[in-house]
Order: sequence, then C-alpha cells, then structure tokens
Amino acid sequence: MPEDIESEQKIVDEIKNQSPLSLKLKLFGINHNLLQIKDFEAQQQNEITILDMKTRKECQPDVERLNELINGAQIKEEELTNLSEYFTEEELAKKDELLAGVKPIEDYWLKCIQNHGALNEAISDNENDAVALKSLQKVEYICGEDAERPADFSLKFYFAENEFFTNDVLTVKLILKEPREPSKIEGTEINWKEGKCLTKKTVSKKQRNKKTGAQRTVTKTEDCNSLFKIFDTLEMPEGKDEDMDEEEQALQGDVYSHCDWAYAFFDELIPFSMEYYLGVKKDEYGEDDEDFEDEDDLGDDEDDDEDDAPKAKGKKAKAKGGAAKGGDDPKKECKQQ
Repeated sequence: MPEDIESEQKIVDEIKNQSPLSLKLKLFGINHNLLQIKDFEAQQQNEITILDMKTRKECQPDVERLNELINGAQIKEEELTNLSEYFTEEELAKKDELLAGVKPIEDYWLKCIQNHGALNEAISDNENDAVALKSLQKVEYICGEDAERPADFSLKFYFAENEFFTNDVLTVKLILKEPREPSKIEGTEINWKEGKCLTKKTVSKKQRNKKTGAQRTVTKTEDCNSLFKIFDTLEMPEGKDEDMDEEEQALQGDVYSHCDWAYAFFDELIPFSMEYYLGVKKDEYGEDDEDFEDEDDLGDDEDDDEDDAPKAKGKKAKAKGGAAKGGDDPKKECKQQ
C-alpha cells in the first residue's frame, strides 16, 4: 500500500474512534479540507514535474552540443563571444591556429565524477572503475517520452573501445512512482570481457575435511562495489519496511542508492559539468581543509573554567550526507534531494 494511502487510512481509523460524536464530526470536516489541500499540492507538483521535464527536453540539443565539443568538434563562431574576458591579447593572437587543432578533452566525464562526492565514493572502492570510465565519451539524458509518467527519465552513456566490456552504449532508465520515488530501474546488460567484470569478483577458499584431512578449493562469486552497478535491473520490493526480510531491505537500499546515482548525473553532473570538471562546485559530500582543525588544537577546553581567557574558535567538521554514511535511511536521499 502506498505511503500516503496508508497514512490516510490511519487517520480515518483514528477519527472513527473519537468521541463525543460532535468532535468526530468536526474532525471529519477538517480532514475533508486537508485532503483538498493535499490533492491541490499533488496536482501542483505534477505540473511542476511536467514543466521541469519540458524544459530539460528543450535543452537536450545543448547537451548534445557540449558532448560534441568535449569530443573534439570544431568550435562555432557564435560560441566565441566575450573572448577578451578569458584570454590575453597574446593568446587571442593564436586563436585561429589553436582552433584548427582542436582535440577531444581527455577524461572529461571521469574528472567530473571524481569531483562529485557521492559518485566519487561509488568508484573509490574499485580502482578499475576509474580505468573503465576513462573511456566514457558522452553522457546524455532522455525525458518526456511518456506523458502518463512525466517524471521518468533515462541516461545514456557512450563508451570508446575498452578492456572491460564490448558495449558502446549503456542505458539506465528510472521508472518512478513520483519524483525521486523509484518503482523500478531498468539497465543495459553489460557484456563483460572474460575476467574483466567490475561488479562481481571470484573468491577462492581452501577447505579441509575434518575426518579425512583432504583439501579442496571452493570458488564462489561475490558482488563488488562499483558505479557500474547502476546498470543493474532492479525492482523495488513491495510492502512495509518493518515487514521486509534482510534480502528485501538490501534490495530496497540498492534501488535507492542507484536512484541517487542516476539523479546525481541528471540534476548535477550534466547541467553543471563545467563546475565539476574544474572542481569549483561542492556538493553535500564536499569538504575543504578549512572545515577541519588538528586534534592537537582541541586541547582540554571542556575542563577550563568560564572565567578563563576566551577559547580559540575552530570550525567543526561537516557531516557527510547520503545513505551510504552512518546507516541513514536509504529512502531519505532519493526522496528529499
């Protein structure tokens, strides 16, 4: 049962148990008006989603153009405005020569990912993720395909030939109950080259028979942490959180995590790729050295009397956000961004 319907049913049940009858009747009337407000807000949110997706769809040619430039396309004359704000006279004198030799920007999308806290964390446990992502040439989104499901969107990742898989395009599609509330994630099956799978690893373990002393080697496959798991096809388990078993809870967490990754590309990395490439944009995971102070400087301030000299002030470390930290509810990240 959807969360809002379940909540409303609880309200109805509680109103039924109220007394005297006059109070019960008033609560019914109040709830009627509150439902009107909720319906209006839901309709308004739907209209906002439709408008947002319409705007993004209109921007798709610009996304396509930035990918062309990243991959070495010739810069158009109309794209060369206000050059004096960025270049010296000596540099401008070499403009025509430089334009004639424009080359692709190496590792553009990899660098954007590495400068995004949540996505960088997703690749940090698997050193080969970064190696594979060096071949990522183009990232784009597709939205507004289904008028009945305006919040749904897809991401397409284009790769050059690489040592890990044979696919040249990988796609992930978010099917949503509402914005940031995933129902299902559909991804491309990755055709891994032999021994190069980034999402699974083979573990061998020797075992000894307690009776005979004979040894054997047991091999099993385990999951690996990898951003490429975003292409797994997953479906959100049904039912209340408290009724889910461990396997269903783990699946729920994976669906929300992969949803967060997809939204990180959709909302942040694509429209703000220049900021992430240059490292000038901080997301919720971002931290500067100035946010920390040495432990030696903390001293025994708690033991000082209030009449002592004023204590030196220092900045507290920022807490990192996201479901991956501190065991937070994985739903919060995707629903509250």
